[in-house]
Amino acid sequence: MRRAIQFCESRVTWWKEQAQRRSPTSPHLAEGLVAYAAEQAAIEHQRVLSWTEHWAAVRQRAVLILGQHLNNQEDSVDIPVLEVEIEDEDHDEDLMFDLDDA
Repeated sequence: MRRAIQFCESRVTWWKEQAQRRSPTSPHLAEGLVAYAAEQAAIEHQRVLSWTEHWAAVRQRAVLILGQHLNNQEDSVDIPVLEVEIEDEDHDEDLMFDLDDA
């Protein structure tokens, strides 16, 4: 997810650059292109914020587990069970899974 978030961040910058890339002859077309690029940048930015928020718990848990593994302290810290809800945009129901079962 870190890479997906970074990609979306790069798309925000890319869309902002696209706003000034073309120099159309019509001022109405120029305004429309700038508005479209701004809208796309805002969508990507919202995706970054959403994914960062939704995956924060998973990232925190991964840091804890990796820290234990790197220090060879597998049994020294009790790691709580983490449940993650993933909303599937194509379906109304939420998918649930337990990371300890994975």
